[in-house]
Amino acid sequence: MAYYSEFYGGSVVQKIINLKKLHYGVYYATSDEDLAKKVVEVSRSMQIDFAQSFYNMGELPIVKMIKPLPEVSTSYSLPICYEPLETPHTSIETANLNMKFKVPIPSSHIDKNFVQARFVSNYRTSQMLGSCVCIHGFICRCRYAFAKDVIIFHVHGGGFVSQTSESHLDYLHQWSSALDVPILSIDYSLAPEAPFPRALEEVFYCYVWMLNNFESLGTTGKKIILAGDSAGGNLITSLTLKTITNCIRIPDALLLSYASLLTQFYPSPSRLLTLMDPLLMTPTMVKCLNAYTDPNYLDSLPRSLENELELGTSEQNIFLSPLLAEQNLLKHFPKTVFIETDVDACLDENVQFCSKLLEAGVDAKMEVLSGLPHGFLGFCSLSKDCQIGVDHVTQVFCDLISSL
Repeated sequence: MAYYSEFYGGSVVQKIINLKKLHYGVYYATSDEDLAKKVVEVSRSMQIDFAQSFYNMGELPIVKMIKPLPEVSTSYSLPICYEPLETPHTSIETANLNMKFKVPIPSSHIDKNFVQARFVSNYRTSQMLGSCVCIHGFICRCRYAFAKDVIIFHVHGGGFVSQTSESHLDYLHQWSSALDVPILSIDYSLAPEAPFPRALEEVFYCYVWMLNNFESLGTTGKKIILAGDSAGGNLITSLTLKTITNCIRIPDALLLSYASLLTQFYPSPSRLLTLMDPLLMTPTMVKCLNAYTDPNYLDSLPRSLENELELGTSEQNIFLSPLLAEQNLLKHFPKTVFIETDVDACLDENVQFCSKLLEAGVDAKMEVLSGLPHGFLGFCSLSKDCQIGVDHVTQVFCDLISSL
């Protein structure tokens, strides 16, 4: 963060001057005190555009060159264009009347008529979307397989303000290959340009789109697993609440990785870890949460840290903060697996939500990994420890699929 702040924005000339001033990258590596001062300074003074850019570094070409992506048969980017969609109701009363639910087309905050998505699969069926990697060669080596019974619906993290599925492709490719299931990952619109409820509207629409397009996704759709990390964990939990309240098909399982389940600045013991976390510091967390929850955030920029703390909202909305959901809704949740770390700022809210699910009679369990940072899934290409974490989560995923 310290280095990045020296080269974010400004002219090319200023960047060259900063590079020389930092002794071509050696300065902060040899001065711990100056490094710490700079990180604290940046975290207090940065605006949301800096946070968006900093957390999106994993999508820079130079970073993606560090480690080649694991090979899969298909990794296909597709736009999901808005059109009227329906899906059957699941309640007895409406099912007997053959009534269908019409999913609302996303309409809040921005004028956009599609959602970008990423489809990943390590096998091909005759009706599957996209093309195989063999398209770049002269001979296709793929053999068509039967449709699989399981599909993963994935929503990425990034603090609601940053990243796309590109930042998460390494472990998504690993999952698709190791689990032999297709994955549909949603690139929802980001705050603050598209605050709540836009991202949830898009994720909900794409879920219903998936229900109508199983054949094109190489699956029978017998089993649906929702997976999400951080902000993505919030969105898939809220999506599950949407399926329950609208009486449509509920997913068969959830895998929540260090999910942000309370979009309020509440100083729980684990959240106090942000006072020491160099990647998810307190000012960063507050800015990201406010950017997502405040529809007037852009109009109030620039904001100081004091402004962020004063203007933060505490709206009691279960679709913003799934942790607030009551037992009458939670009892309908499917089997849920929580992935957490013992140094994660979101640990407490996940422990509490897991406890609430257990009290509601839901099959829920939590895996707590040691020493890994918030967002470790996305760091697997840069860290051996994070790759070990991904390997563990992959095994948990495999056990989850086997249990369904």
